[in-house]
Amino acid sequence: MEVFLLACWNEAEKPTVQQGKKWLNHVLTLSGRPNINDSYRLEYANVLDLLHGIRKEPRWKQYQVEGAEPLTKEMVKRILSATVFQDNGKFDVVRLRNKTVAGCMLTLGLHTSDIRAITDSCVMDLPDYIDRDGMRRPKIIIGPFRKTKQHWKSVRNTIGCGCRYSHNSSDESSVVSFFI
Repeated sequence: MEVFLLACWNEAEKPTVQQGKKWLNHVLTLSGRPNINDSYRLEYANVLDLLHGIRKEPRWKQYQVEGAEPLTKEMVKRILSATVFQDNGKFDVVRLRNKTVAGCMLTLGLHTSDIRAITDSCVMDLPDYIDRDGMRRPKIIIGPFRKTKQHWKSVRNTIGCGCRYSHNSSDESSVVSFFI
């Protein structure tokens, strides 16, 4: 195991070592052995010492992921204005689901696990909501979620109309029109 992890480190970078450890844990689990972690130090002392030593290397500490390029305004606009109808004009439930998931990820910053937890009881649609300034603008409230550092507090996400005055469903700045 040490030789395998050392080869991963010498030939590649930090992610390869982490992936190699996951692969070893998978193989160990299939063979009925415990995972490589500090709880089983007696069995895997050499492997754990090697991993702890690698983590102290400057190359490990300074490793930066490249990350993905951010979406452009045109790409986001294309995603949010995607059609939910097939070429023959029939309504497509899968396209609606994909558009809703993408919209929640973009507008609310939700993770896919959060999106799967949303049910009808978690969504409050207020199509005739009157804002503080007296204008009638639709609002959608989604939650409660327990995704804060203070787990006893629940949070709600709100999607409000982006129209300047009263709601205009043809206005592109109105994100609520995307969900309706």
